[in-house]
Amino acid sequence: MIPKPQPAKQAAAEQPVIPSLSDQDAAEEMLRRLHENLAADPTMIEPLIHPQAEMRLLVSYGRPLRGRAAIINALERGREAAMYRAEVTEIEWLDQHTALTSAHARYALEHGGFAEGKVYWLDEFRCGLIWRVQVFKHTAEARKAHADHSSASVYPSQIALNELPRRRREV
Repeated sequence: MIPKPQPAKQAAAEQPVIPSLSDQDAAEEMLRRLHENLAADPTMIEPLIHPQAEMRLLVSYGRPLRGRAAIINALERGREAAMYRAEVTEIEWLDQHTALTSAHARYALEHGGFAEGKVYWLDEFRCGLIWRVQVFKHTAEARKAHADHSSASVYPSQIALNELPRRRREV
């Protein structure tokens, strides 16, 4: 008897995991934990993040973070992390591995104070983990980025979060 050839582990690790309907609840819970930072200890979020993750988060003022360690560091660090609050209001699946997450968030502004309002993230999964996250100020921008990414495999440059029109309150 000839054994069936097995796919290489390396190739399987690079392909995005596509959540089935039964996996969507688990994937959505992962997104809530990341965006709402429900874990009291950010290291509890660490296993949800792909080792080669690329994220632009509110706590990084929309600047790119690359790698799991950089992302966890941003979730733990200083004023940005202390001021950050978010409540996910909706998760819409745009394709089998990308979700558009909407939330009401409060976050630090780079030059002082904080902003509060509606924000949107494009969240992509790879190998069952959160891989790529991009933050946007309008849902139309997020949808356009998804469409552009689907055809070009690259997100356009992102917004600077201190440009977001939000109610500003001094701390």
